[in-house]
Amino acid sequence: MKKGIGGRKKLKFSTTEKKKKRTRMIWIAIFSVIIFAIVSASIATYVKEHPKSRSSNGQESEITVTPVAQMKEELTILFSGTKTNSKEIVFLSYITMNTVEKKFIVTCVPVTEKWQGKTFVEIYKPKNYKGTKPDDLVEAVSKKYDIKIDRYLIVTEKIFKKFIGALGPYEIDLKTRINYNGEDFTLNLLKGPQKLTAENFFKYIRFMGLGDSNYNLEKQAEVIADFLSQKISEKNMEKGDDIFSALINASENNITIVDYTKYKTFLTDISKEPRNVETSLPRVAE
Repeated sequence: MKKGIGGRKKLKFSTTEKKKKRTRMIWIAIFSVIIFAIVSASIATYVKEHPKSRSSNGQESEITVTPVAQMKEELTILFSGTKTNSKEIVFLSYITMNTVEKKFIVTCVPVTEKWQGKTFVEIYKPKNYKGTKPDDLVEAVSKKYDIKIDRYLIVTEKIFKKFIGALGPYEIDLKTRINYNGEDFTLNLLKGPQKLTAENFFKYIRFMGLGDSNYNLEKQAEVIADFLSQKISEKNMEKGDDIFSALINASENNITIVDYTKYKTFLTDISKEPRNVETSLPRVAE
């Protein structure tokens, strides 16, 4: 920015109060720009997805973009967990939230399933590739199961532990004792009611999906569904802002603050009543 137009400026002695006021104004301006950018991006996305609408006489007309905060009837999020260092996917699911029927549907899919000759594990973290490819994974799962995925949330085991730590332990009543010693993880749990630590809960999700059979996938989905039912509570929604910030800043995702704002009221409302969480098996597109 230009400091002046023609000639020198007179020297001015600024007080501490003036400096504070100027600093406040700068931060307000920066904050306003950020909010404007977020809102503009959301509107642009909405227009791109809904370029035209039909009027009452059947003619196409340019859509009137209104509320950025308008919820979709259905929103599907790909939710996955990976090993911390190798980023290898160890469980994979997608969760559909229906805002009209006020319910969630959890579907787990086998990580070893293939799309165009590659497993989901290989698609997300290709060999000899330093980074990860979440967009490729979303596309593969979407086309494999003919499901539109709106957002993705991928957490490492380390981040998962922090997230669960903020929400509180997962409570379960085990019907049988679990004593599993695998190649890369072990899980030993006693029979009966208990509260799983974040570490054991992550392992428990993995354990339930071992084998990739429909039975295993359904049981794995039931665990995630039960977790959602437990944790979408009034208590957790009261600290929802902090939980959202911690999770979004630490995980790999394309979820925005605008998304959170859209659905915060909905989540708060359903946290006050019995949760309707269902499971389903994946259906391969024909």
